[in-house]
Amino acid sequence: RRRALYGILPLILGVHVAVPLLVNGVQGTLFSPDNELPGVWANFLGFAETFVALSLFYGAFTRIAAGALGAMWVVGLFVLGLEPMLDNALYLGFAAFFFLAGRGPISIDRVLFPRLEPPERTAPYAVPALRAGLGLGFIAVAFSEKFANLPLAQAFLERYPLNFTGALGVPLSDEVFILCAGTVELMLGLFTLSGVFVREI
Repeated sequence: RRRALYGILPLILGVHVAVPLLVNGVQGTLFSPDNELPGVWANFLGFAETFVALSLFYGAFTRIAAGALGAMWVVGLFVLGLEPMLDNALYLGFAAFFFLAGRGPISIDRVLFPRLEPPERTAPYAVPALRAGLGLGFIAVAFSEKFANLPLAQAFLERYPLNFTGALGVPLSDEVFILCAGTVELMLGLFTLSGVFVREI
């Protein structure tokens, strides 16, 4: 049963990543709606996101798409800057995962292009690489959207009053609530990155 689950895991992850990539590619944003691409980059990187999304969805030319996904992240450093890309470090983790593990048995690659699949010796490194990308993303967002940018988080809470602590009988100010949320994100990132309590996380 575990082997069957591991067999469909790349499919689940592929679909999960393909949907936001396709949406952002069509909208001319890179990885997330707040990363609006300037000028011709919207067309160029938007097309690349669409290609990667379809490739990961169908499992065709997966390692090429994974390389393109990693390259887009690097290009984003120069087009949008370091902070937006660190916030989306999870995509770097996904790129590494699919490059090392492929898209699994339920894919076009397995049926038509078996030579394009990664060697078995790289598969054990796929999940740790994905964990690293996810962990870095959580850590970056904890600082960029909370610890180092309280006004942004406070403006968000003013628009969307999600501070639920009053309903629990332990009301916290918005600032304390933001710091607590950032602390949780930081802990999630550190635990995921280091492999501590992974199933609980």
